[in-house]
Amino acid sequence: MPYAALFFEYSTYPILCLITAFWVWAAARAFREAGFPAFAVRARKMLLPGLCIIVMAAAVFWMVKPQLRVLSDEAELLAVSKSMALETRLDFVFEGYWQAGEFAAVSRNRAIRPFGFPFTVHLLHRASGFRPANIFAVHFLFFSGALLLLFALMRRHAGNSWAMAAVLAVLAQPVVLLCAASGGFELFQLFWIFLSLAAFIHYLDDPKSEPRFRLLWMSLVALS
Repeated sequence: MPYAALFFEYSTYPILCLITAFWVWAAARAFREAGFPAFAVRARKMLLPGLCIIVMAAAVFWMVKPQLRVLSDEAELLAVSKSMALETRLDFVFEGYWQAGEFAAVSRNRAIRPFGFPFTVHLLHRASGFRPANIFAVHFLFFSGALLLLFALMRRHAGNSWAMAAVLAVLAQPVVLLCAASGGFELFQLFWIFLSLAAFIHYLDDPKSEPRFRLLWMSLVALS
C-alpha cells in the first residue's frame, strides 16, 4: 500500500500535465484540418449571441455573491490547487502550526474529489500567484464556456431562437446560479460533457477524420 500511495503521489500530476498537453495538440490538429476560413465564418455567426451569453454569465456573478458554500468540498478543492501550485503535490495540509514565522504542516489529507478542476485552477495560481478568488475566475470562464457550447449545440439543430431559449432555461434554475458562484466542480464537469458531445457530433460529420477522432478521444479522457 505505501508503494501504491507513493506511485499515486508522484505520477498523477505528470499524467494530468500530459493529458492537458495532448488535448491542446488534438484541438490544434482538428482546428488545422477545419481551416481558418470555416472557423472565421462560424465565429462571425456566434459573435453577437456569444457576447450576450458572456454578459448574462457576468450578471450571474454580479447578482449572486461568489463564495465557498460547501466548505468540506470546495475548501478542499482550493487547498489541493494551492498544493499543486506551490508544492506540485496532490494532497493538502489539514493541520499545522506557525513557528518562527514559518508554517509547519503536522498532517496532510489526500483529496477524494476529481483532480481536473483543482489542476485547472492551479494553472491560474502559477500565472498570478495564489489567490482564493482564482477559483471563481476559473468558474466564470467554464460557466461561460458551457453556456456557449449549449447554445452552439442547440443552434445546430434548432436555430438561434431555440438555442437562446435553452440558455435562458438553464440560467432560470437557482441551483445553476448557486453552483456558478461557488467553488465546486459541477459546472467544470458540465463544460467537458458539452465539449465531448460537440466533439462527437463533429466527428460524426466525417468519421474517417483522424484529427476529429483524436479530439473526441482526448475530450473524453479529460472528462474522465
